[in-house]
Amino acid sequence: MQRGRQMMVLETGAPLRRQLRTRPLCCHWPNWKAECVERRTLRLERGKGCKALPIATRIMSECVIAATAELKKVFGILAADVEEARRYGQSNPSAFAHRTLFRTYFALIEGLSFQFRRVALACAEAKPGLLTPEEMSLLKEEKYKLNDKGEPEASPEFQRLLPNVLFSMRCYAKVHGATFQPDTRKHGYGAMREFITLRNGLEHPKSAADLAQTDQQIRQAVEAAKWWKANVLRLLDTCREADDYWREQLA
Repeated sequence: MQRGRQMMVLETGAPLRRQLRTRPLCCHWPNWKAECVERRTLRLERGKGCKALPIATRIMSECVIAATAELKKVFGILAADVEEARRYGQSNPSAFAHRTLFRTYFALIEGLSFQFRRVALACAEAKPGLLTPEEMSLLKEEKYKLNDKGEPEASPEFQRLLPNVLFSMRCYAKVHGATFQPDTRKHGYGAMREFITLRNGLEHPKSAADLAQTDQQIRQAVEAAKWWKANVLRLLDTCREADDYWREQLA
């Protein structure tokens, strides 16, 4: 990367920082006396064929409070890292600055996705039945096999990054009593696949080519970051709207 090439704009953005720093990020517990409610893109609707989602109650366990607090702390640290890397790159445009920003932004994506899963898991462990056994196993990142004594034994099970990011969003919404589908149709989703390939090369370089970014790769990284941020913002809006809905039902 030649010095003087304009530093790309890859940032968290004020709307995302404001959402994650100010909103409670705590789901309301379901008591499973379900009404016929389905979460649409930006509104809650009733009607035939809707999925049954739980009515929320006001119970909140310490583990869920701790998990949501940790989510906010992790986001605050990683978002600050992204902003610092971005500012450095603007004043020192170079290949090093781009590599640093790529790595830092991906730490934000992976870190926030992990925290979404931890919050969902904390909710599900405190309220059995909230998530399916399959979802619980995936959130715990483990699988089971029989040991030499014929006893079930857990072992680590790691998922591919992009499917895990999507799964994290869905589970986080589900424990809020909402249904969320990440947008996988737009160009940004394909760009995210390329961004992951770029990230893998930076984290595990096998040649000098893995450490050099083309203009095309930089454009794809920007598109991927925009796609991810837009989906996270939509996820938080979905959860907030679901929280407001269930809160009204309990009033």
